[in-house]
Amino acid sequence: MECIATCPKGFEKLLALELKELHCTQIRPLTGQVSFGAELADAYRACMWSRLASRVLVMLARVGAANADELYQQIFDISWETHIPVDASIAVQAHGTNAELRNTQFIALRTKDAIVDRMLAKRAVRITTNPSDPDIRLVVRLHNNTAMVGLDISGEPLFKRGYELQDTRRRNKLGFLRPDYACALLAQAGWIDACQSATSDDTVPSLVVLYPGEGTLVCEATSIALGRAAGLLHARWGFDKWLLHDQACWKRIYNDAQQRAQRVQQTTEQPQQATQQTAPNKQFSIMAIDTREGWQTSVRHMLRSAGMFYEPTLMSAENFKEMTEVTTAAPAATTSSTAAVSTLPQQRLADQSICVADLSFLQNAKPAVEATMLSEFRALVPQLSTARTLGIIDPTNTTSDILQVQPLSTINILLGQTPSVLSCYNPADIQLHVPHITYKDGQQLPVFMQNSEQFAARLAKNYRLRKKWASRELISCYRVYDADLPDYAAAIDLYETLPQQPRRGIGSSKHPNSRASSRPSARPNNQPERWAVIAEYAAPKMINPAHAWQRLLDMLTITARICDIQPEHIFVKTRMRSKGGSQYAQTAGTQGAGARGARPITRLVDENGLLFEVNFDAALDTGLFLDHRDTRNMLRELAKKVPYNGYFCNLFSYTGSASCYVADGGVTNTVTVDMSKTYLDWAQRNMRCNGFADESHKFVQADVLKWVDEQRHSPNRYHLIFCDVPTFSNSARMRKRGWDVQRDHAELLISLSRMLAKDGVCVFSCNLRSFKLDEKALQKTGVSVEDISSNTIPEDFKRNPKIHRCFLVRRA
Repeated sequence: MECIATCPKGFEKLLALELKELHCTQIRPLTGQVSFGAELADAYRACMWSRLASRVLVMLARVGAANADELYQQIFDISWETHIPVDASIAVQAHGTNAELRNTQFIALRTKDAIVDRMLAKRAVRITTNPSDPDIRLVVRLHNNTAMVGLDISGEPLFKRGYELQDTRRRNKLGFLRPDYACALLAQAGWIDACQSATSDDTVPSLVVLYPGEGTLVCEATSIALGRAAGLLHARWGFDKWLLHDQACWKRIYNDAQQRAQRVQQTTEQPQQATQQTAPNKQFSIMAIDTREGWQTSVRHMLRSAGMFYEPTLMSAENFKEMTEVTTAAPAATTSSTAAVSTLPQQRLADQSICVADLSFLQNAKPAVEATMLSEFRALVPQLSTARTLGIIDPTNTTSDILQVQPLSTINILLGQTPSVLSCYNPADIQLHVPHITYKDGQQLPVFMQNSEQFAARLAKNYRLRKKWASRELISCYRVYDADLPDYAAAIDLYETLPQQPRRGIGSSKHPNSRASSRPSARPNNQPERWAVIAEYAAPKMINPAHAWQRLLDMLTITARICDIQPEHIFVKTRMRSKGGSQYAQTAGTQGAGARGARPITRLVDENGLLFEVNFDAALDTGLFLDHRDTRNMLRELAKKVPYNGYFCNLFSYTGSASCYVADGGVTNTVTVDMSKTYLDWAQRNMRCNGFADESHKFVQADVLKWVDEQRHSPNRYHLIFCDVPTFSNSARMRKRGWDVQRDHAELLISLSRMLAKDGVCVFSCNLRSFKLDEKALQKTGVSVEDISSNTIPEDFKRNPKIHRCFLVRRA
């Protein structure tokens, strides 16, 4: 009979080899599946022993499927009464389409109707359907005008072994590698072949597992070495209610697997009595190395859940340099409940080692976590030089660049929706020099680039000085590095945020210039959280992209270490070199941050006695321009001079931080204008957070330029205006010719001056480094402009005095 074993795309050749070992015939690898010829016993054996197959299907028929009617009739003609008992529930899955049948749900429904009608006609019973947990699962695979109809005899997917941890919190922290992916990595690296060929005392399979995480790799490797069947703990099979199921045949296969497992367990408990016949792979060694919290407990728990009492050597990365000595000493360290481990000479054992590394947990990792782990992994690899092979599963697709060598073989796979690679290397070909940075406490940090030591020294100096300054000035968010070194072109901002708590009643005013003292205190006794945002300037085209990427990785790991910030709290944003552009509307090119479907990470920060919501991963900027800290403080002082019932206008308002400062300065009538509803909502949250929720504080969504033109010709006048313009904009919602600050600023400033009340003032700001004020045009129209840029650059931005330009605009 014809069978199909399905598998993840990329596993087909490995699965074909496995089926060949199981004595299946007529093996033909296809895409995402392998077809093979088998007796019923062979199909059962594939269910019990296959480590790579997802499901095993027994093909029942090939039928015509040119259209819905033909499909229905030919499915109806199959003698379903010989396959399905009347008390069973069914489910139908469909794959593939053609010109007439373009919807898989319709195909499945039409197939189900034909089966139900056939059973009703032949057995006078209407069988039930249960899509989630059926007794009989049927599969229809459409190709051109033909459909293959099969019965899934595996029931639950075969990669659900039955020993997986149910603790989702630990799984999310350590990452979970599916058992079939773990076995594919082990097969590619040669562990399965090594265990099968271990027929003499001179050959002892030795495995080193880097980053076992939850423990799947160790568990599957142990199962392979012990010769345990992969399906022993599978609770429910798809053939249990199949009328053609041969219970006696299945019982023989199951009992054989069970007896082999029991013999292995007895050998494990009494290794001195083991024989070659009862435990062909009685001698092996598995060592696991990881750095994440809780991984050792997780590995041991998973082994016990699988019913295996082998005790692998578990050690930290710091002690990994003693791997060979620990491996050699492992037999003396094990107890009577562990499997026998070889006492071969040190060099011989190292030469036999097979190494695998599971980097799948980096799939959704934050950038700094990825950088830290890749740097650590790269530092461990040179210690594997005497090993036989190194297999890696990598969702970042960067291991070839990291190891500076091409792999012996690769398999392109998908981890979820992430394109990944399963690669195999010869450790002897890897010639790496791993530089280290030594800190004052003697600890060493591996880095990619030798010059990163200069960056570390500069960042340490800046951080020490800026931290003292910020503490003295009661500043919680500040810039600590601003492209001080040309090769490390990035800006690094540090944030200390308040611990999360309900929005209602948030706020505390401790700044001497703040009037918002009526807000209830929100500063708890616990320490604030620390965050960092690294805004990398995109490297010029002449720079080697690999070198630029490695410098960024070093910046991430060094920042986490020097500034004492958890890697999970560091975010990366990529900025293009200034050639104009929106001030804040574009989305950041973040890596790892803001994963698809993830909720934005928002926190509250305290600046000069006011609270602001910052978003670390959603946009190019966090919601608070730190270079305008002094500008905002100046606006609060100017607000104190505004007459009673005076008006303030915030144009291109972004998240409304200037409105909060002015309201705190005593202005009760504010108008906050922006074209983005998202930012206006954010501005409203900031105002409410600081206790300014009166109806006199208005928020207007509009094209700012058009709105200004309307206000200019209206009787409305403002005593204070803040206008922080973008460099340019070509938004379809803005006026037809768009906006260019150099070209259009004079016209805007003239309009703003006409909106001012008597003795009113406008603070105008822009970020174009080459900006030149059109003084002649402004003088002709009676507009007075004073450049105050130097007075608005904070201490932490002194290295970059052109970070913004700022002017006081009055009507002459």
